[in-house]
Amino acid sequence: MNATTKKSRGKARAWNPIKELVDNAVDFLTLATDEFKARPKHSIINFHSAVELFLKARLMQEHWSLVVSKTPDLDSFKAGDFVSVTFDEACHRLAKIVGSPLPEPTRAAFDVIRKHRNRLVHFFQDLDDEAVREKIAVEQLSAWHGLVMLLKGDWREVFSAFQLDLDSLDRKFAAHRLYLKTRFDSLKPELDRLRAEGIAASGGRWVAPKSGGE
Repeated sequence: MNATTKKSRGKARAWNPIKELVDNAVDFLTLATDEFKARPKHSIINFHSAVELFLKARLMQEHWSLVVSKTPDLDSFKAGDFVSVTFDEACHRLAKIVGSPLPEPTRAAFDVIRKHRNRLVHFFQDLDDEAVREKIAVEQLSAWHGLVMLLKGDWREVFSAFQLDLDSLDRKFAAHRLYLKTRFDSLKPELDRLRAEGIAASGGRWVAPKSGGE
C-alpha cells in the first residue's frame, strides 16, 4: 500500500460528528415513517430521537460543547461518555447562545412529540385506538412541517452541506396523510349528518346549538 492510498483512507475515516448526527437523524426519521402503521410506539420514539438529533446538530455546528449538558470535556465527548442536553436546554442554547431560536409554533410542535414519547415510554397507551392513531399522524406531520421550515429557512446554510433529500423524506409521510384522509372519509357521513342537524364543532367536540330562547 503506497503513501497516497494510506492518506486517502485516512481522510475517508475522518471523524465528522455533525454529519454522524444528521445521518442518524435521517435514519430515525425514516424508521418513524416506516413504522407508523405497524409499530406506532416505535414510530413515536424514533421521531422524537430524530428531532433531538437535528437540534443537537445545529448546536454542534456552533461548537461541540453546546451539546454537553454540564462540564464539557473533549476527550469524554469524543468517547461518547457525556450527558447531552435536554430538549429544553437545547432550545435555550439555540436562542441565547447560537442566536437562532426555534419559532414558537415549531417549538410547541416538537414539545408535543417529546411529551407523547415520554408518556408512551413510562405509561400504557392504546395505540390501536383510531383517535390515538389520528393524533400521532397530526403530531408528526405538524412537527415535520416545522422541521422542514427550519432546514429550508433559517438553518439552510448549516444543513445544505449534507445534501438532505427533503422531498424524498416528505414522500415517506404518505402513509400519515393517507391515514388522515381515510379517517376523514370514514367520518364524513356522520359529520354531514351532524351538520344537517345543525350541530356545530366547538373545542374539538360536537355540541348542539342553543335554542333561540336561551
